[in-house]
Amino acid sequence: FRAWTDADEIMHWFGLTPDSLISAEIDLRIGGKWRFVFERLNHVSKYFEGEYLEIVRDRKLVFSWSHVALFADGVREETLSSQVSVRFSPHGKSTHVCLRHEAIRCEDGRLSVGQGWQASFANLRRLWGDAA
Repeated sequence: FRAWTDADEIMHWFGLTPDSLISAEIDLRIGGKWRFVFERLNHVSKYFEGEYLEIVRDRKLVFSWSHVALFADGVREETLSSQVSVRFSPHGKSTHVCLRHEAIRCEDGRLSVGQGWQASFANLRRLWGDAA
């Protein structure tokens, strides 16, 4: 649970490769915002952001999710919001994590998000093994 709710922890595993984030901000409360910045190039910042909808400490997180591009001139492009549910359950000395990302409205988005989550879970396993 801590790996998902502590910005310093997120910085080490979230994304296509470990340490692929530039910054992570987490306001862990219902209605609190989160933002994970992964690119700042050519006058554009790209990031994921959302809002926490449900928090059950050590058991469950539910949050909204959008991909955002913010241009230097203030123009903001973002995907329609989707929703991520993550459930945590003890499994011996490790934790079983079940993730569901739903309401992604286009096929390219579903493929991209699926690849991103697969890479992130692989990063978690490399960093913490079965303890993740």
